[in-house]
Amino acid sequence: MNSPYLHTSIGGLRVLPKAYNIIGKMISLGQLSDWHNKIIQEILTFITPQQSNTTNILEINPKGCSLLLKLNEKNSQLNLFGQEENPALYLSSKELIETLKVKTNDKIQMKPGSPLQIESPNHSMDAIILTFGLRFIQPRQAFYREVQRVLKPNGKLLLLEIGRPKEYILDVLSKHKKSFFLNKLSLLKQNSRQLKFFPSGKELVAELYENKFSQIHFESCSFGMTSFYEARFVN
Repeated sequence: MNSPYLHTSIGGLRVLPKAYNIIGKMISLGQLSDWHNKIIQEILTFITPQQSNTTNILEINPKGCSLLLKLNEKNSQLNLFGQEENPALYLSSKELIETLKVKTNDKIQMKPGSPLQIESPNHSMDAIILTFGLRFIQPRQAFYREVQRVLKPNGKLLLLEIGRPKEYILDVLSKHKKSFFLNKLSLLKQNSRQLKFFPSGKELVAELYENKFSQIHFESCSFGMTSFYEARFVN
């Protein structure tokens, strides 16, 4: 568990989830909550109130746990799980969830582990969420196989991933440098250029079909800054 954060006290680790949430809001130009809400709405539409206490949702690498906490606020009966591969973030997120377990009705559990080895039984999850992390997972095909092993029949994989923003959109917005958030556009432009070798939009949809997912829905959000994907696995 080599991490530059592990020498820090647990009290120091407490700031990590909040820091990741703040950074996410800055890089997304304040759009992160809207993107999270898209995933939350998708989950809430495919379950009924009667199914809530038997519905299991897993988020891979939840970082600041903001999405899991929002899901719990919307439906406190859902069984929510987070699996974090970064040791420092796992410790800090676990502590955060422990401090909130009364508020969350003890419905959120954290566990450590790699996306390539999901620590959940076969066919145990109704949905698996991954936000802004697919491009870092190699090989992706091994991750897809793990997702399919863990999903219940007709379960969903929900993805948010950085898209390829239109260069002219970023250039226009970059002229307005008085805003602290808009100064982060240079980072978005850099990410956009780096992503030209990562499948995006229809390319990633095709990859998901090739890896035995079906009923795939893709939506480009916020001028292409991010992309939302929904895919089912019918086994």
